[in-house]
Amino acid sequence: IDPVAPALSVVDDEPKEAKGVQISGVAVMQDDRICGYLDSSEALMMLVLDGNIKQNEINVPLEGIGNVGLYFVKCDSKKNVGLRDGSPYADIAVSLRFDINEIQNAPQELTPEELEKIRQGLELYFEQSCDWLLGKLTHEMCSDVFGIGREMMMRETAYFKSVSDRWREILPTVATHVDVEVQLRRSGHESVQISA
Repeated sequence: IDPVAPALSVVDDEPKEAKGVQISGVAVMQDDRICGYLDSSEALMMLVLDGNIKQNEINVPLEGIGNVGLYFVKCDSKKNVGLRDGSPYADIAVSLRFDINEIQNAPQELTPEELEKIRQGLELYFEQSCDWLLGKLTHEMCSDVFGIGREMMMRETAYFKSVSDRWREILPTVATHVDVEVQLRRSGHESVQISA
């Protein structure tokens, strides 16, 4: 598994008229060397894909709805890695459970249809964001952050042994797919009226 590390940036600390440091995403490694960076929103999706996010809030812009403020209640992910017709694949299933904190320009009470529309919008948002990030990590950066090679070694041992010395070349060819299931645990929210 290729490591990642917090990326720091220097910022102006205006009250003290000095310089400060803040976390600004993560550095992605390949063979213990930095091969690229993820910004803070991409780093959040990396944690979602890894099923390793706890007690975090996020604002998601949904078309036709506005910004939806969410609190992560639970995040799980499962990897399914193997061979299809002799070619490697990696599917990641993510299960997310949220509380809704607030919805921009929403009525005080939401109908079941409106909640379902929000749920479906969130699934689409997270699927697209996570799928894009997984492709960026495996196809562009050739970094095995999620341990696809390790999973392949355990499940398809003979195949992995035959390609282990050139896994970096194989990784960008792995067919990846992300499936996200969203549950909304509580819909009590504060309606925030924001003018354009």
